[in-house]
Amino acid sequence: MPMNARLLRPLASGVHPEAAAWRSAVVANGGSVSASTVKAVSTFCAAIDSAGIRDRFYRLNLFAGTGLNAALVPLYRGPIYGGTTYGNATDTNNGPFVSGDYAETGASSGLKGNGTSKYLDTGFPANTIAGSSLHMGVGLRAVDTLSSFRFALSCYRAATLSEYSIYTGVNGRKTACFGSYGVAGTFAGTTDDPTLVGNLVGAYPNAYRDGVAFGDAATTSQNYSDVDSMCVFCTLANGTTPQQHTDARIDWYSIGETMTSAQVLSFNNALVSFQAALNRT
Repeated sequence: MPMNARLLRPLASGVHPEAAAWRSAVVANGGSVSASTVKAVSTFCAAIDSAGIRDRFYRLNLFAGTGLNAALVPLYRGPIYGGTTYGNATDTNNGPFVSGDYAETGASSGLKGNGTSKYLDTGFPANTIAGSSLHMGVGLRAVDTLSSFRFALSCYRAATLSEYSIYTGVNGRKTACFGSYGVAGTFAGTTDDPTLVGNLVGAYPNAYRDGVAFGDAATTSQNYSDVDSMCVFCTLANGTTPQQHTDARIDWYSIGETMTSAQVLSFNNALVSFQAALNRT
């Protein structure tokens, strides 16, 4: 039975093994996790398993736990528990974010960007998943107040017209891009209002808000050509330059294989239950 690193006794029975492993990783990273959060994460993991969508997630971070060090530890790092992992063991904090930027629960829950310098580098290589097989998602809890192009989860390379993105800024771009920088046909969602709060998911070919498809579907896709890292709170331009940072507040992100409408709804239901358990509003 897994051991509680803080109290040196077995974890309570019924804790999902991935929730227990996440808690251990948080402690190893200098954070801590309350019993109520362990329960909420365990329930989330069980819901994902029950929906049969665990293999859709190559990387997922719920931004949970006590303190910023906890929030930087992703729950999922591969589509199979115990299998191949993708990206950094923890999200690399650039800018950097400070403890005051993060709250686990309540009205200010999630991690708050500053619109200029703060972002997370996941280390997840964008060319891992084909554009036509991709999903990306973020929990947008407070809208971006900035104009022009702003990104919640993104990377792009201009030379090869490669882009995978979730947009947040008021910019005329649709919500999700599945891989062709500058070509409108690969975007999904709407151009008029891409900044409403909610659980935003781009699952090729559709964009979803709170489990419901909205706007236009993408009509084409393109595979990302390079190993550029997917970043949260900005886009990584040409593999080297973070730019178009968002000042939005985000309380989860995910990257993985695309999902059907029913699967997105199941994912959203699990998120809503988790967010309610942590009193996230």
